[in-house]
Amino acid sequence: MRDNNVIDESIIEEDPGKKKEPLAIGGWLVLPSIGVITNPFRTVYGTYSMFMNIFQSGQWDQIASSNSAFYDQSLKNILVFELVSNVLMIILSIFLLYLFIRKSKHFPKSWIAFVSINALILTVDLVLCRKFVTNAPGAGDLFMTLARSLFALVVWGTYLMKSKRVKNTFIK
Repeated sequence: MRDNNVIDESIIEEDPGKKKEPLAIGGWLVLPSIGVITNPFRTVYGTYSMFMNIFQSGQWDQIASSNSAFYDQSLKNILVFELVSNVLMIILSIFLLYLFIRKSKHFPKSWIAFVSINALILTVDLVLCRKFVTNAPGAGDLFMTLARSLFALVVWGTYLMKSKRVKNTFIK
């Protein structure tokens, strides 16, 4: 039995003279939308928490000072790489949020690029930690974050490229 109150978006005929308006965020699109909206805040908080702890506890001085018994050039370079990467991801996530709010037609491909860049950074970070830091704390967390990122890229990337809702939402 067919529910007559449900509109099948695939059979809607558009008036060629009428300006096309984007659809509201809905359906499965809500799930990646939550990530797009929260990601800049989570990344800022995570970066701030990690690096404030490193700087305020004096760990940075011990790692970065060549006079310290704990001096480690590799770890120093990894931390600088992580800080620069996190700042880059904050900037990109804010730009992605801007595209999302504007319902830009560039959003789906930009999201895929963003997640791909994030996965690349996580991979480099994981390799550096494994290579230069013995018993790297958080390496397991990095691996799980990378796995989640790759999973999201495959599942949500496919959805963003194939979905009619996405095509009808991000049109500006």
